[in-house]
Amino acid sequence: MLNSLSSAPAGAKKTKSRAFTLFVIVIAVLSAIVLWLYVLGYDSPNYEKEFNVAVTAEGESELRAEKGYTVVSDFGFNIKVTVSGPQSEVNMLRADDIKAYIDVSGVTQAGNNSLPIYVVLPNENKLAVASKSVESAVVFIDRCIAAEIPVRVQITDYTLSADLTLGDYTINPTTVTVEGPESVLANIEYAYASIVPGEISGSVKSNASVSLRSSSNAVINNSYIVLLDPSVEVSVPVYKTKDVPVRVHFVGGYYSTESATITLSSDYIKVKGLAEDVDRLDEIRIDVAENTLVPDPENKINIVKKIVFPGGIQSADGVTDVTATIVFNDMVHRKLSLYTDLCVFTGKPDSISVVPADPVINVTVFGPPAALALLTFEDFALEADLSYIDLKPGQEYSVPVEIGFAAWNDIFAGIYVAGDYDIKIITSAADE
Repeated sequence: MLNSLSSAPAGAKKTKSRAFTLFVIVIAVLSAIVLWLYVLGYDSPNYEKEFNVAVTAEGESELRAEKGYTVVSDFGFNIKVTVSGPQSEVNMLRADDIKAYIDVSGVTQAGNNSLPIYVVLPNENKLAVASKSVESAVVFIDRCIAAEIPVRVQITDYTLSADLTLGDYTINPTTVTVEGPESVLANIEYAYASIVPGEISGSVKSNASVSLRSSSNAVINNSYIVLLDPSVEVSVPVYKTKDVPVRVHFVGGYYSTESATITLSSDYIKVKGLAEDVDRLDEIRIDVAENTLVPDPENKINIVKKIVFPGGIQSADGVTDVTATIVFNDMVHRKLSLYTDLCVFTGKPDSISVVPADPVINVTVFGPPAALALLTFEDFALEADLSYIDLKPGQEYSVPVEIGFAAWNDIFAGIYVAGDYDIKIITSAADE
């Protein structure tokens, strides 16, 4: 009884020991499998990964120095590069670590050149290029120059009234600057600009976009060309003809034109000029200083005045002067003789004496008849300025004389001395 009770626990312990041993073996096998999978999955010697890599150009300085060429193509493109190697190495790699380039230093001719794309890896002992999405690139190479291209302008689709005409347009600038390959620029004949002014009422100024054209008038669009002046300013003068009235204005301060009957050889003059200037011109003004007018025996005055046109305006029918016949209403003229010894001489040196050569000066006085009848020679004063003359003794001079009223009286209103007068003088030394 006691023996049977003590043998049962010994068998149970043996069974448990075997089960534990089997469990340890299974765990060890599984751990080995996991370790093997880790090595294969995380550090595989043949792991591959794709990168997006920018392509650059090298050898440009040598190309420019030896051949005078430059790379015209835009290198804003990428290629796909597949890299193989240990997974741990590949996974540490970035796209910026990979260099993809073409070498242009050996190019010998202008135009499109197909060049291989080289790829350099940072650790070529462990990493390798498995593939590239593009093996070569076409590169456009030429001499890059600048050229001045003449501009041609076309004016289309406009309406113009009968009194308007278009003048010759001007362009600013007259040429546009273009930069690009020499072979491409050689095909450019001119730069074309077009304006569409529509209904025209005055001079036109417009900015017009420019396109490049060949000798056959075909539009030249080329990504390698840089147009530095994409637009030009076009100015088109518009000229207008117009009949403008001629009007006389008295500027002497004595009378208004209403006090006279004025007849003109041309009441209107046809003028031509820039439309905006002609539109501002309301009259052709003829200024007359009435106190300079000398009537004939019939109190009629004929004067010829050259027309002074405003800047930019000219006569369209060849008329450049106007004859004005002026007859003052209720005005007469009277001739008076004034004594020259009443003349006051100013501006002469003290060493010189002056005496008039003639005793009297005959003047014409113009004004209302009643007022003129009251005038005498005593109502006038004479004055001559000699300061501008280098007077020498024993000489005779003719000098201008100013004739005015000795003292103002209201009856003199509207009266003036017509014309300009000179007086002759004889000089001598003051002590003679």
